[in-house]
Amino acid sequence: MCLWAMRPAPPPCDNLCQWSLPMRTLAMAITVSALLAVNRTIPAFNSDGKAAPPPTASGGAEARPVAPLAEQTQAAAKATQAGLRVEWNRQYGTPSVVRGADLGARGDFSGGKGLALRGGGAFEADAVAVMDNLARLYRIQDAEKEFAAKKAEADSLGFHHVRLQQRHEGLRVVGGDLIVHFNAQGLAYQVNGRYAPGVAVATAPQVKAETARTVALKDLASFNPGKAEQTGAPELVVYARGAAPQLAWELALSKADEPARWRYWVNAITGEVIHRHDEIMRVDPPTPDGAAAPITGNVLAGEGGDTVSVTGWHENTNGLYYLYNAADRWVIFNNADAAPIRARRRGRPTG
Repeated sequence: MCLWAMRPAPPPCDNLCQWSLPMRTLAMAITVSALLAVNRTIPAFNSDGKAAPPPTASGGAEARPVAPLAEQTQAAAKATQAGLRVEWNRQYGTPSVVRGADLGARGDFSGGKGLALRGGGAFEADAVAVMDNLARLYRIQDAEKEFAAKKAEADSLGFHHVRLQQRHEGLRVVGGDLIVHFNAQGLAYQVNGRYAPGVAVATAPQVKAETARTVALKDLASFNPGKAEQTGAPELVVYARGAAPQLAWELALSKADEPARWRYWVNAITGEVIHRHDEIMRVDPPTPDGAAAPITGNVLAGEGGDTVSVTGWHENTNGLYYLYNAADRWVIFNNADAAPIRARRRGRPTG
């Protein structure tokens, strides 16, 4: 499912999809949506430009099932008959997108505890009720306990969007984020994101936060020498991003000698590094050998369906397209499949 799109010109690109985010924040939205939608890892680089070694996988972590269970597929078949569209996340075995005219309406596919939508602008509570209604599709056990709703965001079309953070016994689940979208009439018409089913890990750590910090610092020094320090306090979380859920310490490390912010997850039972990445991504800025190029797409029909165009940059040297947004972030797109390659803070094309 492609929820974002770009079609650079010239030359024309055939893979036009649709944007599903407010037009007033379109430039930022394209960047964020693109990075999330393709589910592609962006390589991190250290100060000498060499790729960092791959993250260490925690021992005993089994890959998540890629196929939905029979109960889910049966519910999906009934949902399809009711006019809903369900698309699956092959890594999680749960829907990546559910779309329909009114996702809060009960049907043969419904599950959960039968939470009623309140209406009247109570979008946060209604978002949880929508997930309760879709519980059979996602294998949700208790939507009220498993989701923490952030404040609804309104757009210029009168639509509202609620981000739900998955929780397990009060801990944030890394890799579990959903967005419930409501139209101007207050009806939920789409849910997209990731939900990790079957989280059942114990929440008592056997590794202290200070030990996790030491492990992360040692690991970082093994491929990126130089002084590093912890930024902020470590957080006990459940790491479920593409792996069996694991109790973990999440912490950030910064470097004194270079722009870097390494995000680490250390297994809170074994003390092993589960995953790490540098949140500051780098790539050379565009050269003068290029020209401005329009990038066009369509807002989803349910959000107006208008054609939207932003100005990007076509690099003659390598044939890549660059998209610039108000947050000073470049995203590089391959002109064949519109897949983002890397992003870089700062930089602006010339000409």
